[in-house]
Amino acid sequence: MANDWDELTRKTFNFFVGSTHLVVEEMDKVLHDISDRTQSFVDDAIARGEAQSEQWVEEGDKESKGWRFERDRTPPLGLYGKLLQSVNHDRALADRLLESTQRKHPGASFDWCCEKVIYDLERDRNRT
Repeated sequence: MANDWDELTRKTFNFFVGSTHLVVEEMDKVLHDISDRTQSFVDDAIARGEAQSEQWVEEGDKESKGWRFERDRTPPLGLYGKLLQSVNHDRALADRLLESTQRKHPGASFDWCCEKVIYDLERDRNRT
């Protein structure tokens, strides 16, 4: 009888060890699959984001040719980003400077106004 209990105990222990090993192997496969899928998702999201950003910049460049300042409109990136850097990312100041330049030069494009404001800021900084 003791031999039967020893055998049952050994087989039960081996069963749990084997089951645990199988579960760990399966979980490892699942985690690798999730990791691969996540990386694929991230790569796809980055590619789509780059394509969308390029499209927005291209659309912004087209729109800027007939630009008129509107307070709620987000201007195209590029020159506006450079202007923001010139004023330490003070969007209100950048917008006021653009509004002023637009009023002084009513037919000017958005890009031209940005370039003018940037030029004036750099010129004024170099005077001091």
